[in-house]
Amino acid sequence: MSITSIYKRDDRFDFEQGPGPEHDKSDVLVQVDHISLNGGEPNASWEATVPVGWDASGVVVESDSRASGPTIGARVVTWGFSGAWSQQRSVPLNNLAEVPDSVDSTVAAALPVAGLTALRAIRQLGLVEGQRIAVTGASGGVGHLVVQLARNCNLDVTPIVRSEASRHWLIENNLFPEKDIRLVSELDPTYLFDGVLDVVGGPTLGRLLPTVAPGATVLLVGGSSREHLSVDTGWLSDRRISLVSFNNYATASTDLALLLDLVAQGMLRVLATDGGDWSTLTHKPLQELITRGKTTFTVPYDPAIGR
Repeated sequence: MSITSIYKRDDRFDFEQGPGPEHDKSDVLVQVDHISLNGGEPNASWEATVPVGWDASGVVVESDSRASGPTIGARVVTWGFSGAWSQQRSVPLNNLAEVPDSVDSTVAAALPVAGLTALRAIRQLGLVEGQRIAVTGASGGVGHLVVQLARNCNLDVTPIVRSEASRHWLIENNLFPEKDIRLVSELDPTYLFDGVLDVVGGPTLGRLLPTVAPGATVLLVGGSSREHLSVDTGWLSDRRISLVSFNNYATASTDLALLLDLVAQGMLRVLATDGGDWSTLTHKPLQELITRGKTTFTVPYDPAIGR
């Protein structure tokens, strides 16, 4: 059977027809119904022979009956380094989780990369209850989940945003009270943070560094600003501040199940914008489609798509 997938060709993302994904007998074959867009995907290095994309939700169409995985017909969410933007995806058991009945597929599809990054980044910082954490890019896909998870851990959270529009977005969606949200320009160097989770980089990080407590860690999760920053390493060394990159890309099933449970319990809200049909991804520059929160797209099961 021929299926449709999205591949990167030169600087374009485009539909191509082809056979289904290579399917290991122990893997689960999923008919994809929703995919999401992450900030790192427009500039990622994609293999020419594999469909692009990291996050996808869908329904199981093949599953090894000897395994302890989901049954055929089960709703699942999947993660992987490629292969998500396709009508079918083959996924190892350790990179998927069943979606609770109360969680919409659109929300599930938006969760993997952003949710796993947020959860594991907080763990990596290793802060304890009551300590102060600053989160840049707090209205983004990762950031809006970090601020909620950090608050659930009883950390003293300060969301950092670069615009009034982002501040209002957090307030209007009841993610954080206005009094706790800070514009970059409002940072107070006398109010020191015990840890920083930085998604933005560039000048935003430069403005934030003077507010980092001696001995604290700044965890670099991304660089969405795409702007350069020069750092005085001697100053960092004198203050014993650690600048560390996030690098936890372990298998996902256990953490995905935890995140989905938090969503089902109402302890975590994934704000996902409906981007419509996935053909939009081939018609517009991906960077233009990235919004506050996350954006998801519907994948119709129609082999004629893209012809």
